[in-house]
Amino acid sequence: VRVSNKVYYVRRVAIGKVLSIETLLACQGIDFRAPLRPGKGTGRAYSIIREEVPFLVEDVPLYSEISKVEGILREDDFLLNVEEIVGELR
Repeated sequence: VRVSNKVYYVRRVAIGKVLSIETLLACQGIDFRAPLRPGKGTGRAYSIIREEVPFLVEDVPLYSEISKVEGILREDDFLLNVEEIVGELR
């Protein structure tokens, strides 16, 4: 039983990191596609992320940016802010 709990925890942590990296890369992609604009929900999520993590102009270690994005994604307010625009997602 303990092993399965550890596996669950590791998977959960890994999924959080993967989602954070994907979100960070999506924000970079949105910036590269300007002047095109994302949809309303994506735009709200993008704005929230960009308040904490600016556009990356040069190659830098991404650990701190990934950690910031992961923290933002784990906050209930993040989902609530997006849901204000698109409706309930749960």
